[in-house]
Amino acid sequence: LTGTLLWQIFSESVNTPITSVNSNKALLIKINIPREALLLSGIYTLMFNLVIKLGILAIIFIYFGQALSTALMMAPVGILAIMLLGFSLGLLLVPIGMLYTDIQRGIALLLPFLMYLTPVIYPMKTEGLFGLLMKLNPMASLITETRNWLTVQPSYDLNMFFTILIASFFIFILGLVIYKISMPMIIERIGS
Repeated sequence: LTGTLLWQIFSESVNTPITSVNSNKALLIKINIPREALLLSGIYTLMFNLVIKLGILAIIFIYFGQALSTALMMAPVGILAIMLLGFSLGLLLVPIGMLYTDIQRGIALLLPFLMYLTPVIYPMKTEGLFGLLMKLNPMASLITETRNWLTVQPSYDLNMFFTILIASFFIFILGLVIYKISMPMIIERIGS
């Protein structure tokens, strides 16, 4: 349940930037508004949905008597890292997604498949072909660490977790730059 909830947070984070911008395409064409406001609106939506999901998870943890530890204080860092990576990847896809609506549909088809390549509903493998696949999958480390912090399990690989977190930050900055540069051209192309 915890892994599935974390994957839903990631999946929603990937879809949010494209959904926010595409749903306001007509507004962007007619009115000159700060385009970053649409992204901020998507972040607010993500945060609202996150509070609901974490509330449900807290109720389930209380019902089953889940133990608490100091590692639980790291869980918000893990959840924010998952959201940052997902939002950053979604932000990179916004310019293409505005021009071709099939990108959003493709993401919706691809993410459930990718869930099975990530240790969401099974423990993380460390050896063999699946172990190599897990090392190459950035979501494997983020989800495993965050789930371990939430369920009072030992940490898996903190170095990889923080490396992915820092890389996610740089991907986010790159996504913002691409978004800022490409949006005027895309809006002009769509409006004509």
